[in-house]
Amino acid sequence: VIIGDTIVEDPTLYVDDTNGNDANTGAAAGSGNALKTIQAAVDKLGNQFRGTATINVAAGTYYEKVLIENLSGGKLVIDGNAAADTIISGATSGATTTPARDCALRMTNNNIGEVSIKDFRMQYTNGHGYFSDYGAGATNLENIEIQNITGSGFRASYSGIHNCNNVDISDVSDNGFYITQCNLNFITGASTVVNCSNDGDYSGMALRLFYGAYVGILVAGCSFGGATSHDTYAIFMDNSMIFHDGALTLSKANVGIRARWDSRFVGTGTVTETNITTSSTLSSGSTVVNGS
Repeated sequence: VIIGDTIVEDPTLYVDDTNGNDANTGAAAGSGNALKTIQAAVDKLGNQFRGTATINVAAGTYYEKVLIENLSGGKLVIDGNAAADTIISGATSGATTTPARDCALRMTNNNIGEVSIKDFRMQYTNGHGYFSDYGAGATNLENIEIQNITGSGFRASYSGIHNCNNVDISDVSDNGFYITQCNLNFITGASTVVNCSNDGDYSGMALRLFYGAYVGILVAGCSFGGATSHDTYAIFMDNSMIFHDGALTLSKANVGIRARWDSRFVGTGTVTETNITTSSTLSSGSTVVNGS
């Protein structure tokens, strides 16, 4: 397979922070073959590929900011070993808990039909954990942990559908999920947000939707916990819509849901509120329209 600025078909690359070297081809696993950084594998794809490009990442801690930018192709797969042991850290190897980078993984200005990111932990960043903007297609995130973030855990704006399956966010200083003018669907499994800090207006929310963001389905097992200070909400909606199908738990906020500016919160599932200062008294088939 020719890799570089030339269009390639179905490339597969291997990354291993222990045994790899960015001077290797990345065409096979193990010492002498694998690359050392995820960014080196992304860069080898050039600007365009055909078919499915796969990046297999071995267990380890990768102290880097992964930037996927101006890339076109059919499908991009980035697979870790497991969220517990395949870590993208915004810190440095010399100061493992001190943030040095603004994102763990950012996708911007891409035209990829489908992206699959699975089995990673993203941690210790100065910006967002995962950040996607100005992209086409659908992005699927599965078995992802995002934690210890100075910013939002998951930030998406002006991009396509994001399908989140078992995405757990904790200990962030802004919002858990922050979605602007794009789609966010929870398709299967549980996704949770806990321990959002509040450091000013419009922060401290577990899920914030802004200007046309659309959350399609919140399935059974989703739990959103925000902050308890400064008029925060577990879910805060501007010009947005949520349809919930299945159990939804809201916790640790002044109010469970605030919907304003032609927003809609509707569905058939039950809503349970715990540790909420002012109850929204929502139940099966609940509807919130332009109000708190």
